[in-house]
Amino acid sequence: MPSLRLGHLTQCCGVLAVLVACQPKADAAKTDSAKTDSAVVSAGPTPTTQGTPTSDPAAGAITEFGYGPLRAGMTYAAANDSLKGALKAASNANLEECDFVTWEGGPAGLGVMVMEGKIARIDVKDSSTLATVEGARIGDTEDRIKSLYGARVTVTEHKYEDGHYLTVRSALPTDTLHFIIFETSGGKVMRFRAGAMPGVEYVEGCS
Repeated sequence: MPSLRLGHLTQCCGVLAVLVACQPKADAAKTDSAKTDSAVVSAGPTPTTQGTPTSDPAAGAITEFGYGPLRAGMTYAAANDSLKGALKAASNANLEECDFVTWEGGPAGLGVMVMEGKIARIDVKDSSTLATVEGARIGDTEDRIKSLYGARVTVTEHKYEDGHYLTVRSALPTDTLHFIIFETSGGKVMRFRAGAMPGVEYVEGCS
């Protein structure tokens, strides 16, 4: 009888050893799966069929779609809600036609145009800190803008200055609505704006 019990115990230990040996492989498989899931999540935004990213690739940078939570095409009410009421319109502002509003606590030198009750464009004036996602900013030369955007740039004569409009079309080939427009004088960027047509191309703003 003792020899039978010992043999039985040996068989059990053998089975247990096999189970323990297999356990790290299962854990490794779970770890690999977690890494894969993480990679998918961090892959970044993808364009929608309308040509607007599902999320902002750089919340602190200007894109042809806007800046941070302010997106061209969203309603003024939705934009103001996203900024917890920080958008302020003058008492005589006409947001159903065209006017500019102030972002209290927002970046210095940034203006917000509202047309027909929707965010139309973002204006950058007198600021060397705000830049596009590609790194373009006030003070850059025309050559730098051309090098950053390549074939996406169209150059036309400025209406008032001894300079040009450098119009940059959207990075999405099918998007003909969103643009960034740099205004230059003496070969350097003095201001720029980003957003949706037709508002983004208005030279005099809402005037």
